[in-house]
Amino acid sequence: MATNYETRYRAAGQHVERTPLLPAWRCACCGGVLGRKLPGRLEIRFSRGHSYYATLPVTARCRTCKTMNELTSDTGR
Repeated sequence: MATNYETRYRAAGQHVERTPLLPAWRCACCGGVLGRKLPGRLEIRFSRGHSYYATLPVTARCRTCKTMNELTSDTGR
């Protein structure tokens, strides 16, 4: 079932927060999620709770297929 919200849980399964999903920036080749679009910037999350914010334009290499991707505006690629 698709939902417009992202739910995070603690290890014990308790509800922590419920936030609206942001539009995803996806790899042009394999479709993997590279980050989440925010107005004027990009949110990038990694495992173990690491979170980064980058201003646009952004260039990144996909961790899955190694394709270079570029995001130049909030609406486009």
